Amino acid sequence: MSAARAAALVPAVIVAVGAVIATAHGLYAVAVAAKVPDLIAWLYPLITDGLALVAYTATHQLDKGKRYAWSVVVLAAVLSGLAQAAYLAGGAQVSVTAPLGFGVGAWPAVAAARAALLVYLLASTTQAGDAGGRVVADLAAERGYPQATTGGDGGATTPVEVENDDPTEAVEEVAPPSP
Repeated sequence: MSAARAAALVPAVIVAVGAVIATAHGLYAVAVAAKVPDLIAWLYPLITDGLALVAYTATHQLDKGKRYAWSVVVLAAVLSGLAQAAYLAGGAQVSVTAPLGFGVGAWPAVAAARAALLVYLLASTTQAGDAGGRVVADLAAERGYPQATTGGDGGATTPVEVENDDPTEAVEEVAPPSP
């Protein structure tokens, strides 16, 4: 890592860690004030900040679903900010209104659903190349088109020569080349 990059990265990490600690405290305090048991209340910062990190990571890995991932980042940040504001506005005693209590109660289910969709999108993107290739190969085999074969090294393919260039005509099966 270059010195210039490290000079930018170190302060960014310090700010991020400080922000996580500060917002975690507010999320925890609001969850406790909403009568969430202490053993569960500490999960609220983990759920919120963890969801934001997963979603932010997904924004860089998804082609389709990138907007959704960004919306999850923004949602987690807004909810974290609102919890921190409620905590700071309440001073030593956080006042939990009915809507805030409802939000605290619903948040784990909402976060779980958002995380599940992100996981699905990420898994689908990871497998798309392999699955897409298999679908095309299966469809081509079903229609009788010649197939490429895997070479001896397990990764290289050998193209099959096609005598006709009309894809609507049936093609005889071609035996794979011998090694």
